[in-house]
Amino acid sequence: WKKFADFEKRNGTPDRVMEVFDQGTAAITLSTDLWIHYMNHCKTVKKDDAAFIRSQYERAMAECGREWRSDKLWDHYVKWEVEEKNYPQVFQLYQRMLKIPTH
Repeated sequence: WKKFADFEKRNGTPDRVMEVFDQGTAAITLSTDLWIHYMNHCKTVKKDDAAFIRSQYERAMAECGREWRSDKLWDHYVKWEVEEKNYPQVFQLYQRMLKIPTH
């Protein structure tokens, strides 16, 4: 799915790229690598829309955040919130993470 999305980035339309990511994340909901790839894409194309990016991180957490090896995804989310200087949300994320064994 990652290669397919990258192909569409080079040759397709932005809407088509999002469709591919939607299909991929629906097909393989527990792939932290795919979710991170998708989130990197979202942060690039919607960099000024923090609400959209946060909603997509929350979507990723709902689908994959309880996965045993989802620590990379949680770290990715925390890092973004720190970059946004949203420290109350960082605190909330750490509280949520402590409740989930991710490694």
